[in-house]
This record gives sequence, structure tokens and C-alpha cells, in this order.
Amino acid sequence: MLSPVSVSSKTYQQLPEYTSEQNALWHELTNECFENIRTLAHPKCAEGIRKLGFVSQRIPSVIEIGSRLAAFGWGATPVTGLIAPRTFFGYLSQKILPIATNMRERCFKEYSPDPDVFHEAFGHACLLTDPFYSKCLQRFGEISLKAFQFPADKEYYSSVTKLAKFKTLNHGTVENKAIAAKTVNLVSEATLLARLGWWSFECGFVLDDDQPKAYGAALLSSTKEILQATNNPRLMGLNESCVEFDYDPTELQPHYFIAPSFEYLSRLLDSLASKMAFQIGGADALDIAIVSEEDATLVFDSGIELSGQVVAYTKVNGKILNINFKNASSYSLIGDQKLVSVYPAINENEVVWN
Repeated sequence: MLSPVSVSSKTYQQLPEYTSEQNALWHELTNECFENIRTLAHPKCAEGIRKLGFVSQRIPSVIEIGSRLAAFGWGATPVTGLIAPRTFFGYLSQKILPIATNMRERCFKEYSPDPDVFHEAFGHACLLTDPFYSKCLQRFGEISLKAFQFPADKEYYSSVTKLAKFKTLNHGTVENKAIAAKTVNLVSEATLLARLGWWSFECGFVLDDDQPKAYGAALLSSTKEILQATNNPRLMGLNESCVEFDYDPTELQPHYFIAPSFEYLSRLLDSLASKMAFQIGGADALDIAIVSEEDATLVFDSGIELSGQVVAYTKVNGKILNINFKNASSYSLIGDQKLVSVYPAINENEVVWN
């Protein structure tokens, strides 16, 4: 059975005790955001918040959040601020919602560049009460663990994390241009999925009775962004082209995307997954694995599975004959044997970057 909260005894001792000012700010935000959510968000968002009881006078602990989510098959775990997409979705694949335990300062009341407990509880948790959306989000997490990341990804997300912290410490002002999010020129599967996740689960709109309604966590947890986004003339239809749009998670967005339904979002996820290495197999999948420089799991139609960092392969007349690994070993395919799937050989319990 899923534990309602994943917290070690050491971590439990480090969970914050919130001040009266922080609790007062929480109370103000819950009331103000809930009013926006009732009118500007999908009805399931307000319904979920009511079910979880988050309109309150004090900040619930991670233990409390996890206990409330347990009724809907989910748990919670504490994290520190912004975490890498693979880490975030890795938790979701296990039906665990990561909770940033910090509470924003009053100067960031309308919008916080760094995730906080209000964003997690009021933004992400509410729709976990809906079975279809919950299943879709978990599926997103599972697919993300099959996505290769490229060497530049880790450096990129590290710089974004530093940028979020820097803005928080400097009240949103960035003068040190050295601390800036870098552009990833060669786009990995992990980045493509992160972009889809951003334009949907974080900043997404969905039609309800032919009207655009917010459901993204960043919108639900910001009195400023939900109003800006709702009145934004650049509200585009969500499709696979959204993954061509990068984003800065520390800023309000210049545009937003709207899905015709949550069911469509699920189909869009499956469509993107169908083009990934774990689905396409063959030489194209090996090319992705080689560029990633990650250890990979290779699955053949004969049932054989191999793991290691792929560095090269031999192909003649469209057929893969031999695959070379970094440790100087190689594998020769037998007869008509086919490579049907390739995905990162990562430990699902070790998705956090230290």
C-alpha cells in the first residue's frame, strides 16, 4: 500500500515550522486564489480544493498534505524549491507529489519565481482528486522516466534553479547576467516532455462549455498570472508544436495553450511518446542513446535485454548488425533479431539530482 507521505525521520526533523505571518499570507492567498479559481478555472479545480480542505487559516504540513492525498491514492514528499523535470515526473510516476516546503514572502504574494508549498498544494494537488487527470499525470511521469536527457540538460536545469533562488533572494531583480537560464540547442526527449508538461500541467487551459478555463498549477497558485493568462490574446491551441516553445519557469509567460479536453491531453501525450526511443527502437533509438551519453537498456524482440552506454553500431542495408558499448563490449544481433526498445537505465528510486 502506498504510504501517504514519504519522509525519513531525518527529513521530518527538518520540516519547517511556519510563522504567524506565513500562515496569515497562506490564509489570504487561499481566499483570493479560490475566488479566481471558482470563476476562471475548470470546475474540477475548485471541487478538488474543497475535497482537500486547503482553504484554511494555516499552512498544512507535508504530513497533512500526504494524508489528505492518500484518500485519492497519492502520497507526498518534501523537496527544496525548483527541481529538475525528470525528478519531478519521476515522483509522479510513483504517485507521489513533491512538495516544496518553503512559503513565499509577501513581496511575491501575487507571483513567486520559485515553487513553494502554496503552489504545490493549491496548484498541483487539487486535480489529483480527479481519477482521469490523476492517471494522466502518473502516465506522464512514467513516460518521462523513459526519456533520454542530453549532457546539456543537467547544466541547464541547474542554472534555472540558481536563477529562481537568485530572484527570490533579490526580490525578483536579476542584475547578475551570469546567472541566467541557458538555451539547450540540441533538444532531448526529456526537454520535449518538460515543455509539454509546462504548457499543460503547469500553465495549461482546457475548454469547459466552450470556454477556456485554467487548470495549470502555476495559474491556480498565482493571483497575477491567472488574470494575465485569461486575458492574453496569445492563447493558442495545444498540439505537438507546443514542444517547440521553450519557457522560463521563473517568469510570467508570453503565451499559453488550450486543450479541447483532458482526454485530448492524454492522446497528445501518447502521440509524443510514440516518437520516443523506447517506442521506435532500431537505429534511430540508438542514435538518441549515443547522443545522450546515458546508460541505456536495450530490449530485443527475442526477449534479450542489455544495459550499458552505447557508443556506436554497425548497420548494413538498414539492418543493425553489431552494437558497441563504452566498456569495450559489443553485441552481435542474431538472424532477424530486432531492437524494439531503448530507454535510459535509471533507477526509479534515484531520480533526484544531488
